[in-house]
Amino acid sequence: ACNEQLGEKKSEINNVEAELETLESECDELRSRIDRKERIETELEQVERELDDLLGIVSEKEHALTERFNDHMELVVDRLGFSNVERVWIEHIESTARNGTSLDKTGRFELHIVRKRESGATYECKLQHLSESERTVIGLILALTGYLVHDVADVCPVVVLDSIEMIDAERVTAFLS
Repeated sequence: ACNEQLGEKKSEINNVEAELETLESECDELRSRIDRKERIETELEQVERELDDLLGIVSEKEHALTERFNDHMELVVDRLGFSNVERVWIEHIESTARNGTSLDKTGRFELHIVRKRESGATYECKLQHLSESERTVIGLILALTGYLVHDVADVCPVVVLDSIEMIDAERVTAFLS
């Protein structure tokens, strides 16, 4: 009977030791997963900081581009001398939205057109309210301004325009000079 009890106790000890090894193995695996999670969280924080830095750079460039574009736009509008178009400019609008678990900082550009009535009064006009020829002219002004702002002349020194009959020769000459 003693040998039986001794055998049972040894068997229990072996079972407990096996269970202990299994639990220690599980603990090691959990510690490893915790370490991996902490490394990933640290890496994520670093990537988020880099993303914020890059978004800041993009935002600065968008603002600089907007200013440069608007300066050139003013020059182009003045040179073309349309009496009913007082001013055309773009506005950079930043927006922040929550996308899942992170903030998504995006920007968009909004076009503004100020027209002048015969009375001299000015008002802002939406693009969709312009006539087809006026939209074509505004589109041309935007394209020419973009050509100047982005230094496209360095790559393509020639601009080919089609359907510019609504712009008279004097305005085209004024722009090209």
